[in-house]
Amino acid sequence: MSYLKNGQLNSDELKTGDEYEVPKVSESQLEDIIEKNKINLIKSIEKLYALMDISLIEEAIDAIDNARKIYLFGVGASGIVCYDINYKLSRIGKDVVFNNDIHLQLVNLNFIKKEDACVCISYSGNTKETVLVAEIAKRAGAKTIGICCFGKNELSKICDITLRVPHDERELRLGAISSRNTTLTLLDMIYLAISHRHYPEVLEDIEATRDLIKKLRD
Repeated sequence: MSYLKNGQLNSDELKTGDEYEVPKVSESQLEDIIEKNKINLIKSIEKLYALMDISLIEEAIDAIDNARKIYLFGVGASGIVCYDINYKLSRIGKDVVFNNDIHLQLVNLNFIKKEDACVCISYSGNTKETVLVAEIAKRAGAKTIGICCFGKNELSKICDITLRVPHDERELRLGAISSRNTTLTLLDMIYLAISHRHYPEVLEDIEATRDLIKKLRD
């Protein structure tokens, strides 16, 4: 299934396509819930791949890989995504700064330099705290990378590099399901690309951290 028409993105479908709705099934139809969830996940990932701009992703990879420090920021469900990429990048030796508390994050940003990169994640692109962090990082001269939904928003106006995920969740929703999964997928690709650049050195880092964690299980 493709969301490209004559080589162009179908913006209406990408922005307001099949929204992630509450499955309308009876209590006994768990199989239907599972199937509907699978279909929605597949659709959202297909839309993500249709939105991908390889040149922008390469710019983001370069900025993150070459940064002295990598600052991550996201609140709520976006903060969960930050925890994940923080863990992965830390395991391959990257110097990552992340705290889900906005006050501590602002304290950390006081020390951001132009040699650093700041990754700001907000599905709407209008989260007040995330926009503020992007503005501070931008003024400091750091490379700013925004991850937000397709369409116009404040974060995309500020950041040097904007990576898009599909706009397929309503404002009122059960939870950030599609947006969380597409953002995780996007950041996983960046992580894998960085790891591939430094293979096999990263393998040694991953093995070392695995051995440390393994000691807790012995």
